[in-house]
Amino acid sequence: MTRAAGRLLGDNGFTTADAAKAYGIVMGNTGVSSDNWTLVEALNHFYGMTRMDANSLAYELNSDRKGYKGLLRRGAYWATTAPDFLNRMVFIVAQMIHDDCLKAHHMSKDGELIYDWTIMFILRLV
Repeated sequence: MTRAAGRLLGDNGFTTADAAKAYGIVMGNTGVSSDNWTLVEALNHFYGMTRMDANSLAYELNSDRKGYKGLLRRGAYWATTAPDFLNRMVFIVAQMIHDDCLKAHHMSKDGELIYDWTIMFILRLV
């Protein structure tokens, strides 16, 4: 994964240490089934890293007359998209760690993603 990022991002790409930290963050902050989003899920929703392909729309609309067709395929579809979610979120979190901008993102008490640009401004001055 780091080689692919290196080719894409050049010298500004994340390191193996950044990727290791990102795996820990993504695996530790991914909710199983909750009404409250975690930081990783909020980052995914805000930046749109996963489920952005046309196939997901076709799947969501796919059903037979009684709706069983889509229901039976849900498990297989999840098994193919869960690794995609993990890899894409590790990729963005690792780059955010590398750029030091993950520190500027946090969740409010109401469950909203907050980006505090002043933290980034202070980090640039130091």
